[in-house]
Amino acid sequence: RLEPLRGLDPHVVAGVSRRGLRHALAATAARVPGIDSASVRLRGRIRRRVVVRVSTGYRDPGNLAELARDAVAGRLAEIAPVHSYRVIVRLTWPRY
Repeated sequence: RLEPLRGLDPHVVAGVSRRGLRHALAATAARVPGIDSASVRLRGRIRRRVVVRVSTGYRDPGNLAELARDAVAGRLAEIAPVHSYRVIVRLTWPRY
């Protein structure tokens, strides 16, 4: 399956594979300073969501989830899929 993209010309249709979209968003989340790893899943056909799972080695992550959410939402806006997605970030960190 492909995710259709917005374009300037209505006569041209472009798309990106769901796998390619997932990899692009995961790479964006992984580039946020302090994040060790990231994975992305695309959910829903009606209420579309991007679920980002990130992990960090910091014991007090602070606003790291918000930074990852903003980075992924910004990259999603650059890619410009036709359907809008809600970005959900799930952060794990050591709790010892």
